[in-house]
Amino acid sequence: MVKRLLIYLAAAILTLAATSCTHKDLCLMHPHSAPMRINVDWSNFVHKETPSGMTVIVYPQDGGAPISTKSNTISHVLVHLPVGHYNSIVFNQSETEFGTLELRNLNNYQTAEVVTVQAPTKWYTTKDQNERIVHEPEWFGTDNEENAEVTEQMLAQSTQDYAQNTGSTRSTTKGGIDLIYHTPNNIIHTVNVTVHIKNIYNLRSARAALEGIAEGYKLGAGKRSSNQVTHLLEEWSMTTDPQDPTQGTIKAQLLCFGLPDGHKATPQENIFNLSLLLVDNKTILDYTFYVGDQFVEDPEEHLTLHLEIDLGKPLPDVKPEGGQGGGFDATVDDWGEEIEHDVEL
Repeated sequence: MVKRLLIYLAAAILTLAATSCTHKDLCLMHPHSAPMRINVDWSNFVHKETPSGMTVIVYPQDGGAPISTKSNTISHVLVHLPVGHYNSIVFNQSETEFGTLELRNLNNYQTAEVVTVQAPTKWYTTKDQNERIVHEPEWFGTDNEENAEVTEQMLAQSTQDYAQNTGSTRSTTKGGIDLIYHTPNNIIHTVNVTVHIKNIYNLRSARAALEGIAEGYKLGAGKRSSNQVTHLLEEWSMTTDPQDPTQGTIKAQLLCFGLPDGHKATPQENIFNLSLLLVDNKTILDYTFYVGDQFVEDPEEHLTLHLEIDLGKPLPDVKPEGGQGGGFDATVDDWGEEIEHDVEL
């Protein structure tokens, strides 16, 4: 009796082992998912330094949950994917590493976006409570790709490469099947503002606000947002004309997302509000310019816009504070009352 039980037990173990082995072979031949390689080339990211990390998000087109991968390796990531069609987004760093940018709706390819965050200001307000005054954005590079397809053949090949691991180039140095190639670009614009002033010796300090700038960038759509924000320009440099020192310019530079999607280059789309404090430290002159049609793209520098404004009428002569000429202040002091501006709609 005992002998017969041992024979039955041995037969059962052999049957189980054979079944398990067959299931393993079937899984290797027909895997449910396998590692796919997302390659990223940052050479087009016009920036001062190579990013120290990146985020890659893969979106199944069938509506499944996106797969987000953060990596300090910026050349590629491996993502396990089943058969299907996919869209993807890549950007430098992770969403928690930015101080002046906010990433929104990353769970949806169509609505994913990056926007500038609110900036505190003591001197500039608007009557429109919905208008946002924002910080300059940090450098941001991104790219999107659509309709990448993972096939059954790709799953089998990728799984076989991993299972064999025989020292082939694909298995030991790369891994995964090449699926998507990203080439992120810088999407941050530089706006250079120049104001021409007569009797510039009467000027002590300047501050300005530029309305009608894009709030952010739609990552999936690959275009600037149509929503608008206001940027402040609070650091200016002065240059006098060597031929006529009574005339000169003040200049400021602004980092932003550029002009909003759908911009038609009409004057009212962008308003430039300028305040000048004269050398008597009490006279404040306010100017409003409609400049939506005056932006000029730099032919040599990508994503660079120039805006030139002529003040027209000379600054009035005033007695310098303390009876002596005062130097130009490059940054804004707490001068004057809070300025409230109407917003043109």
